[in-house]
Amino acid sequence: MNLLPLVEEQFSSEIKLCYQKRDSLYADLVTVRPVPVGDKTYFNRSHAGTPAGQKARFGKIPRNGGSLDRVGCDLETYYAGDEIDEQEVSSTSANGMLVITDNAVASMNTKIDELILKAINTSTQTVSGANTSGMTLDVVQAIWEHFQVNHIFRNKELPIVNVGAKQWNQLMNLKQFYHADVITAAQLPYLFTKAESGRFWMDMVWRVDPDLPAGEGSTTKCNAFVKSCVGLALGGIDKTRVRETDDDTILYYMRRKLGAVLIDETGALSFDVANSQASS
Repeated sequence: MNLLPLVEEQFSSEIKLCYQKRDSLYADLVTVRPVPVGDKTYFNRSHAGTPAGQKARFGKIPRNGGSLDRVGCDLETYYAGDEIDEQEVSSTSANGMLVITDNAVASMNTKIDELILKAINTSTQTVSGANTSGMTLDVVQAIWEHFQVNHIFRNKELPIVNVGAKQWNQLMNLKQFYHADVITAAQLPYLFTKAESGRFWMDMVWRVDPDLPAGEGSTTKCNAFVKSCVGLALGGIDKTRVRETDDDTILYYMRRKLGAVLIDETGALSFDVANSQASS
C-alpha cells in the first residue's frame, strides 16, 4: 500500500497549522496582494494634488494635479524543504515531520522578510548623520519630521521603525524613550513581553529586528515605512510534496511564488545607523 499520499496530506495540513502559529515579522505590516496565477502583479499608487480652488464665471474648473499609476511586482518561485532519514527517525523520539514542517515554514517566512526588506531598502529616502552618530534624539526627530512633512501622519498611517539590537540599546540611553517621568510608566518599552510587539513612541511603532542586514562600515541598515508604501505578492497556495528516495529517506518540501516591491518611497526610509553611539 502506498502511504505517500496520506503522508503528503498530513504534511500539508501541518504546514497550514504551523503558519497559523508563526508568521513572518513583516508580512502583516505591508500591503498584501494574492496572485492566483501568473508571475506578475501590480500595486496602485496615487498622489494627491493641490487644495481645491475656485473658478471664474464661465471659467474652467481648476485641476488639482493629482495622479494615479501603478507599480509592477515580479514573482519568483522559492522552495523550502529537507529530507528525513528513516534510520535516524527510528533511533530518536523526535517527530521528524514536525521538525521539517517548522524548518520549512521558518525558511519560507525568512525569505518573505528578506524580500520585503530588500524592497524597502530600494528607497532613496534616508536619514543623514545616523551612520556616524548612532540612534540619537536628532536622528529620531529627523525620522518623525520626514513622515510629518510628507503628510503620512495626516493620512492616519502608522509608521513602523525597525532597528537592530545595538540601536535599541542606544534608544534606551535616551531619557525621552525610557524614563517614566517623560512618557509615563504605561508606555515604558521594557513592559512588552514580545520584542516584535514594538513600542509606541513619537507617533511611531519602534521594533527590534536582530536580523537586519549590515550597512556600510560598522552600521546596521535600519528602516521605517508605512503599510501602503510596501507591497507583498503571494502567488496562489503553498504547494507541498512528499517524495520517497532510494536511500531510505523521505523528501518533504514546499514551494511558493513570492514578490515584494516598494510602491511609494515617500513613505519608506532606509538608513545606516552606527553600531556604537558617538560620544557627546
